[in-house]
Amino acid sequence: MSETSPGQGVQRFVLRAPTPLRALAVSAGTEMAGAVLLVAWAALDLPLVVAVLGALLLAFGATLLVAAILAVARLAQTVELDEAGVTLRRGQRTRRLPWAAVQQVTLNGARLTLRTDPGQGEPMEVLNPGGAAEASFLALLGALRQRLDADRGYRPLE
Repeated sequence: MSETSPGQGVQRFVLRAPTPLRALAVSAGTEMAGAVLLVAWAALDLPLVVAVLGALLLAFGATLLVAAILAVARLAQTVELDEAGVTLRRGQRTRRLPWAAVQQVTLNGARLTLRTDPGQGEPMEVLNPGGAAEASFLALLGALRQRLDADRGYRPLE
């Protein structure tokens, strides 16, 4: 959500992917199965293939856990709106676009695109990993509308 009220200072919106519950559940299940196989192998003097299978399940569960955590972290992005323009941060990359350079704004599902004039570089794309109906994404859209209106001198009709 926004950290300040619209029109004042910097507004910051953090867009994150939802927690990957399915991947975490599968990871926990395979870890448990692998641990049970290793304990059964040691306690019941089962063949070595049971221990190898248990170790493989443990490795698969740990790999899946790490992949799920990295995917969520990689999809996170921060959008900052201030009086001068919009800033998009994804990991180590940062892109800044002044309000005057924004020529067109399009929304296609959870993909928000800020288009510029042809000579001013690539369009800025904000992809909300949480979906188009997420509260922070909807708040970003409202704040973006207000900032663009203010930059262009529009004001509400009374």
